[in-house]
Amino acid sequence: MPTPSHRFPSTIHTRRLRATLGLLGSLMLGACLATPPKETVLQPSPKQATVAAAASPPEALMQQITAEIGSARCEQDSQCRSLPLGHKACGGPAGHLAWSTAVSQESRLLALAQRHQQAERQAVEKSGRISDCMLVSDPGTRCNAQTQRCELNPRGRGGPSAM
Repeated sequence: MPTPSHRFPSTIHTRRLRATLGLLGSLMLGACLATPPKETVLQPSPKQATVAAAASPPEALMQQITAEIGSARCEQDSQCRSLPLGHKACGGPAGHLAWSTAVSQESRLLALAQRHQQAERQAVEKSGRISDCMLVSDPGTRCNAQTQRCELNPRGRGGPSAM
């Protein structure tokens, strides 16, 4: 007749197994709950920072874009659009902003967004930033009836309101 030690793993082995499984479970749960970083920034050299500052900085262009968007006031969904912004190292926009045809001048906004994308692309190339390469899809927009402002749809509810 076998002894109980042959039928069951040792207490030490069981504790190690539980600890390992607990650690793996915690890491997997943490990975699922964590939001991926938008960009990982490597520190540029002082020369790279000076060159980037001399060009039209993306931050200044973003201020112009937000000024052009203004309040994004709307009365109906058809007045709302989404504007792809920025540049990811692997390609595509870094995000979107909602804007209103009732407030903003489309041609000016498109020109600013294109300049912002070019400035972001140059900044990415010069700084050595790397991207998470996740596709940022257009979430679409809607007119919030309570605030009477255009807003992006929650993620996963894409729409035809992209430019």
